[in-house]
Amino acid sequence: MTAEGNPNLFDYATSELSQDAFISWLLSWAGAPTDTPLRRVGLAFIRFLYCLDGPGREAGIEAPARITLTGRVKQQHLGIDVYFEARIDDREVCFVIEDKTDTSHHSDQLQRYLDAVQADRKMDETIGIYFKTGGWFKEDHEVVELGYRRLDAPAMHEFLSRYDDVRHPVLRDYVDHLERRYVVPQASFVPQVLDGDLAPLTQPWVAASVMALLRNAITEVHTSVAEAFPSFALGRIRRGTSRGQPWTQFTVARFHGMYGDKAETLFYRLDRRIGGYYISLRQYANIRDDEECRRHKVERLGRYRKLVSGLAYVGPLQMGRPVTDRSGNNESEIVVFFLRENPVVDLRKHLPGFHHSLMLAIAAAMADSR
Repeated sequence: MTAEGNPNLFDYATSELSQDAFISWLLSWAGAPTDTPLRRVGLAFIRFLYCLDGPGREAGIEAPARITLTGRVKQQHLGIDVYFEARIDDREVCFVIEDKTDTSHHSDQLQRYLDAVQADRKMDETIGIYFKTGGWFKEDHEVVELGYRRLDAPAMHEFLSRYDDVRHPVLRDYVDHLERRYVVPQASFVPQVLDGDLAPLTQPWVAASVMALLRNAITEVHTSVAEAFPSFALGRIRRGTSRGQPWTQFTVARFHGMYGDKAETLFYRLDRRIGGYYISLRQYANIRDDEECRRHKVERLGRYRKLVSGLAYVGPLQMGRPVTDRSGNNESEIVVFFLRENPVVDLRKHLPGFHHSLMLAIAAAMADSR
């Protein structure tokens, strides 16, 4: 429903294909035969896309004086979500728009699209636009390295809000939809979690954002350990889902050859179980089919937990009971902190001290065992 209580088309048209349709519809108005308010918005949208900061485009570029939509706006042309061509001043320019709601790019699709267009058409300029309304992950931000300019929901909403006087119901519904579904939640969800409301963690991008805060919090102390012990390299944030619940994690150590030719990895994970949301440090090795390695892994798990119990620094963090593992599962918990007893703001403050003490203890124990 809109702010006025009226039905909103985009409460029902929520897919990426529906968003493709809106973008195509708005761009197509740039080619309308008569000067109408929507034609002016369509032309302004092309100018807006052309002037986005990104590869080959400096901030504050002078806006083009003349824009003409040439040809038809196409969907799925060469597999591209939205494709169109325009004459911008004296240049022939084609636009490749990859449109996402809550997913991210995959399978080298972005490079394939640019390669396909450049092989198909000889243009003065090819501009890639990566438009995503949902939460952004690290790989979404990295599209600039692939030659694309980034466009998110707040920027799109800000542009369209300049035309509040254009009262077409489709345009107004989409602006309202952007604000309610994406712009307001994206501005408030992470602060809500920091204030103790964990409900937004059901959103994968919120969980990844919170995990990024914790990773950033330990980076300085972890780097001091990794400089002396290269096996303690800090990994990038990874994410996925299990039974419909998002999880996110990052590696803090990887010990090669720990179980024959198999490595052992230590990583922090943000997840949820019956006790609620938690951060745990886990031990992983793919040794399920090797009985001897499984016994060895259980022994090492016991040593890790003993190191945790003997730490000089724990601070105010309250450790929960890790899941029991006596059989050497591939993945085991070393220590767990439930977020109901350990708010994220406290973890940001105190996890670095705990983490530094534990990593130094593990490194010392491994050196003594050689």
